[in-house]
Amino acid sequence: MATVDPDSEDLRLSILWTNPRRRWATISGVVILVGGAFALDDAVSRLAARPIESGQLKTTLSSLRFLGDGSPLVLLTLLALSVAPTKRVPVVLALGAALLSGALVDRAKTLSARKRPIETLPAPALESWRRADNAGRNSSFPSGHAATAFGFARGMALVFPSAAWVAYTAAVGTAISRMFELRHYPSDCTVGAIVGWTIATLVWRLYSRRSAQKAVDDDEPDVIPLARTA
Repeated sequence: MATVDPDSEDLRLSILWTNPRRRWATISGVVILVGGAFALDDAVSRLAARPIESGQLKTTLSSLRFLGDGSPLVLLTLLALSVAPTKRVPVVLALGAALLSGALVDRAKTLSARKRPIETLPAPALESWRRADNAGRNSSFPSGHAATAFGFARGMALVFPSAAWVAYTAAVGTAISRMFELRHYPSDCTVGAIVGWTIATLVWRLYSRRSAQKAVDDDEPDVIPLARTA
């Protein structure tokens, strides 16, 4: 049965994390990315609050959120399974990673309890950190849609590398849609995306290690005990 070969990607991830310079470069990059997103919160939310004259543009921006919703992800998973039935395990794991990312982020919302831009404007984004009235059950930080979208995109990009750009473009579109709808700040979407990407990567590593171990076990020859002779 043909399966996904995870060795090359798993090797790249191992080198990235075990090499001290690359590890610190990665951590520094993430910190800079998140810091930059927080710095853009006010500017982006005010830009998103401006009225858009084009009804077509409004519809397009709203529809971009589809990769963060459960039903479209299930349909895309079924489509992927029909196209590549031999890759059913990693495809299902990609869906699982996406749903797990969204669930964990939803749990984290109760801790952050950040108000959404639509509830905070015209006040600055800093005011959004005053505890939400609903005890954080529907708070802004992090973005569940971004976590789900990037978790699914990362998983599918690992299974179908040639389609990675399509998956990540759709995930970015989901984040943009949520910011346009004033449901999230850039920092919400950035942190959510990092959570989704990381969880999908960890799931892939666990899968690749189990696949590698199974391959080793399958290659071991059967040992037939020698019959004793009188």
